This record gives sequence, C-alpha cells and structure tokens, in this order.
Amino acid sequence: MSIFKFAQQNPTKITHRPKLGEELLQSAGYTHLLQIGSANDLPSLSKSPIWRKVSEFNLSIGTISNYLSPKANRTATTEQEIDPINLNDPTHLSYFGLQQLLSGRIPQNLEALKNTLTSLTKPLDDRKLLLEDIVGLLATSARQPLHGPRPSVNVLQGQFINLLWNDLPHPPPTDLSPQHRYRSADGSNNNLMGFPQLGAAGQAYSRSVKPLHQIPPDIAEPEELFDAILRRDYDRDGFKEHPAGLSSLMFAFANLIIHDLFWSNNRSSDNPQFQNNSQKDHINSSKSSSWQNLTSSYVSLDTLYGVNSTQQATVRDNLAENLGRGLLYNDTFASARLLLMPPASSALLILFSRNHNRIARKVLQLNERNQWQPDLSKLTQDERQQQDDEIFGTARLVNCAHFAGIVLSDYILAILNTIQADSDWILDPRMTIKNLLGSTPQAVGNSVSVEFNILC
Repeated sequence: MSIFKFAQQNPTKITHRPKLGEELLQSAGYTHLLQIGSANDLPSLSKSPIWRKVSEFNLSIGTISNYLSPKANRTATTEQEIDPINLNDPTHLSYFGLQQLLSGRIPQNLEALKNTLTSLTKPLDDRKLLLEDIVGLLATSARQPLHGPRPSVNVLQGQFINLLWNDLPHPPPTDLSPQHRYRSADGSNNNLMGFPQLGAAGQAYSRSVKPLHQIPPDIAEPEELFDAILRRDYDRDGFKEHPAGLSSLMFAFANLIIHDLFWSNNRSSDNPQFQNNSQKDHINSSKSSSWQNLTSSYVSLDTLYGVNSTQQATVRDNLAENLGRGLLYNDTFASARLLLMPPASSALLILFSRNHNRIARKVLQLNERNQWQPDLSKLTQDERQQQDDEIFGTARLVNCAHFAGIVLSDYILAILNTIQADSDWILDPRMTIKNLLGSTPQAVGNSVSVEFNILC
C-alpha cells in the first residue's frame, strides 16, 4: 500500500494535532528523533558515544514525546499544556535539555547563564551584555507554538524585573532641592527616605546591645577606672615607646573624631551651647539627658563648623569685605570642649580651619561654569549672602572629604595595625558595591550607638 493510499484511508492519523513533544522536535527540524530506538537510526552519528548514551537513555525511560507531553491515560490541564515539563523531575529536565540542545539554544543560554552566575558576587560588567543576554533568553524561550507563556519563563522574567527594580534605589535617597546640595548645620537630611533627622544633632543615641543586666548602684569612680586600666606604667627613663611606633598625634587626631561623633547631653535642657526647640518637650530641665547626642553622627568636622546654625554663625566670616567668599574667621573653631583636651588636638583642628579657607579661595578663583562673581561690589546683599552660602557649603564638603580620607587611610589602618605591612590597601566604604542581587545601600544615614560612645 502506498503512503498516499494510507493517508486516504487513515486521514486522522496524518492530520491530527501532534503531541507537544513531537511539536517541539518538529519545529526544531528533528522529527526523526521521535522514533529513536538505537544509535543505528542515526547513520551520520551512529559512531558517536554521546548518541549511544542518548539511545540507551531513551530505551530505558521512553520516548521524548511521552515525557514532554501528558500521559495518554489522563486529561492534561491547561497548566500542563502550557508548561508540561516538571522542573523538579530530573527525567523531564533531561529531555528538556536535550530539546534545547537540538534547537541550538543551549550554547547561547549557557553563555548567558555563565555571565549571570559570575555576576552574583561581582560588580556588573556592562561589556558582557548581561541584560541583553537575559532579554534574548526570554525572547527565544518565552512561547511555544500554539501555546501561552511558560510559568518557568515567567519566573525568570520576574527575576529580571527585580533586577531592573533593585538596580535603582526606591525611593530615591536625595533630590535636586537647593537645601540638599550642601551639608546642613545640624547634620540632618542625610536620609530623605522617611528619616531626615536620623543622626542629626540633638537626636537620641542608638542602642546596639540588648540590655540584660541592671546597672549596679555602686560603680567605680572614673579616676579609679582610668588609673586601673588606662594609665601607662612608666619605666625608669620616664618614657615607653608605643609597640607599633604610633605617634601621640594619632591620639590627638582620635580626640577630633571622638568629639566629632559624641557629645552626651549631661546638662539640663537650658544648655546655652545647644538650643533645639523640638527637643524641649522631652527634656526635664532638672535632670541631665545623657540619652541625647548633641552632635551629629557623621564625620563632618562638627567641632570646627558647629552643631547648629547658631554655632556655625560664630565661626563664619561675615565681615563686609569678605561676605561672599565662604570663609571662616582665621584660626577659629566652634567647639569649646577641645580646649580641655591636649593642645595637639586644637592644633590639628586649626589646620582644618585653614584648609577650609584655602579651599574656599581656590573654589572662587577657579569659578567653574562662571556661577559666582569674584567682584563682590557687583552683587547685592542677598546675592552676596547666597554666594557666600554656596562657596562655604562647597568648601566644607571638600574639607570633610579630606578629613574622612585621613580617617580611612591613616587612622583606621593604625587601629587595625596594618601600617607595619608592606601594602597600600585601605578600607574604603565609599566605593560602589553592586552585583546582580542589588547594591549595598549608600547615603542612607547613620546613628551612633551609646555603647560605641562608652568604648570611645
């Protein structure tokens, strides 16, 4: 009987809709694989050990069509018709991988998968076109003929949307408002995502350790504690060199950092050095408020610039001949607490005061984009005040960045005792840390803890 006559007598066997597995292989041009029985059925590949393994696997498990499509003795559901492959079944996954290999998708998908996996713990490399590879993978695998999208592909698509969403902070950490271009006097607005007062001067200390023990009523006096733990034992010559060779200036610089981050309010609410109307309702004037940090929680040279606009005004040069240049009064700083410290701390702070004025003069001299007027006589009083604020804010940003750089590159390395190693490594948390899972949050604010204050 000829094939033509067979088709006329059995029209339904030729025109019926093929099973899903057959459809996949027919669309890829490998219809002869539907009846694989042994490697001899593939003459051109009969000598390949890979195809022998495939045929043996096929004989022991069944045909590709049977495992890619629903069983004949049950009715397939809509979900099975859309995505009949059980991703938890190794057999189904094996046949699905074979189908992908035959259709030529495996090599390109493996390359995309490799780039994806290598990006999990490393910054994204735009030259590897990872996003483009993921889009290509979705475009080639999202739909089957006459069927809807695969749930498995929807999962990948969801992760791709998560990648795009997490690539940018939500809500945005800052904006273009003029009041957010420079540091505020009290350190506020470092977090615009619901906590603008986080770490600002006058806020409460954070607690990082759960209180498990009550404070005993009788504790040692500070003098006794210092003598017992911190006092140096002098030798006969009266001096003992630091084991790591550190200079005393390191501890003078540490004083600047400590006074920059911590200032417990051990006075009553009528403290003349700090007036914050928003806190008066919470402060009992007859008691100290040691829970309150009167300075900001940022390394921002508050000892030099002050913790609020009132203190800041005492050190800014507002003389008529200098208004508009963003200067500080010569050799001044805002914090009177440093006068009780060793003179080296005050001397170092004076250096940062001079550095601010040097930066301010340089900023006005360079005058990028011609945004400022060097000839102050051509400006009105309001224009001079605005220019003074902008130059002052810019110079403070640069000066604080220089101060933070010293903290990271010198002070922390001295604490970690890595200065003895022959290395140029520094701990730099300002770098962007980004990978496929998102990026490490930056510029979201900070609040120092009371426990850290006690240690310092």
